Amino acid sequence: MKYLFILSMIIGLQTSLLAQKVDRSKDIFIDAEGKSISQQKFREQWRNCARWDSINSTNTRVNTLNKNLFQGFVSDPGTIATELSKTTGKSIKASSPILLVFKFKGDLCTSSHPDENWSKSRIRRRKKFLKPFWEQLEKDSDLNIIYLFEKGIDLENDTDDTEEKFYIDQENYFRNNIFTQPTLCNSFAAIKPNGQILVRNGESRIDFFAKFLMDENWSQFFPEDQRN
Repeated sequence: MKYLFILSMIIGLQTSLLAQKVDRSKDIFIDAEGKSISQQKFREQWRNCARWDSINSTNTRVNTLNKNLFQGFVSDPGTIATELSKTTGKSIKASSPILLVFKFKGDLCTSSHPDENWSKSRIRRRKKFLKPFWEQLEKDSDLNIIYLFEKGIDLENDTDDTEEKFYIDQENYFRNNIFTQPTLCNSFAAIKPNGQILVRNGESRIDFFAKFLMDENWSQFFPEDQRN
């Protein structure tokens, strides 16, 4: 009888999971103006927009565009360095440029259901892929590179490791002040010692995004007379 009960529980769980499966053929596509559009038009407009996907009450995936692919603004570099030092337990200097990558809670980047559990093995696999990129960047400059995860994500990082780069934004400082727009597949921020901040909302690679720090690229967002 005990085994029959366990078997029925397993079957019930499997049935429940199947019932919750998202039917991608029913996806809803919303443009940056809030209007419903076709999947084809959505894909065309996505090239110049940010994106956030969510699951609504009818278990349908809603794909939504946002105009803010890039955001540029100025903040106090000393405060940012202080908050990063508190978050990481390391001494972060405001005199050095900073690159941040932010993972949002509820991100559907690789699945129809958000996976908020970052186990040690998952982190290890991700670092193995990312490490060559950040090592090359740090070799060629004095960049501080840090990966932040929104509070609520379960991150099994090693805070005692002096080379650790994955941290939870425990106080929501970066979520509330820099990464204000939830974005599919992460957002990136480049912060210069003068306090200028460039955010890219959407999937990229950190070495590609780092090229925006070059003067000829940075000047597209911050004119010469604003860079002193």
